[in-house]
Amino acid sequence: MNSAAARWSVAGLILAFGLVGALLGSSGLPQPVAGAPWPGLGRFGASVDHPAGAGEGGADRIAMLAQALRSAIASQRPIEQVSPAIGADGVLVEDIGIESPPGSFLALLKRGRRAPARHVLTFSSTGGGPSEMRLHLLRGTSDHLAENHSLGWYRVADLPVAPAGVARALIELCINDGAILGGAGDPIDGRPLSFSPSEPLPEAR
Repeated sequence: MNSAAARWSVAGLILAFGLVGALLGSSGLPQPVAGAPWPGLGRFGASVDHPAGAGEGGADRIAMLAQALRSAIASQRPIEQVSPAIGADGVLVEDIGIESPPGSFLALLKRGRRAPARHVLTFSSTGGGPSEMRLHLLRGTSDHLAENHSLGWYRVADLPVAPAGVARALIELCINDGAILGGAGDPIDGRPLSFSPSEPLPEAR
């Protein structure tokens, strides 16, 4: 990632027939409490499950988020084709999440969830105009990163240009048919975004 990809924020939404709430903190990777900056990502907000879209902007905003989610689903790629995190009955026996803050594990799809299920995050830039971002995906049962299994780093590229605070990427993680899947969509115009395996951030090596 180039030097332009300095700081990010994760603007999240929780949907249960509407917007329930959002929480903001600061960090390098997404996290719910304050932490030291790490180039790559910045603030964590709450997340959304099975969204039709929400937030400010009215019907147009909702429609575009829904289209971005459809694009993310349509462009899904396998993260782990036959995952031991998913039991024979389709219930998660391990959490699936991201590194956040550095060295810690933040569960997104949690144990006990039954497939099919998904978890969606929207990301917005807090400064500059980086054209890509990277996420470290993992599965496991511990809050400590080293005790969990890495699913690898993923690069989301071709991000749209947008003012600070405006969502520029929608990321979807999904469990279905024994597999962990992921995809990305553009919340501004609804198109799919590139979502592919990546080298770790230099700071994470």
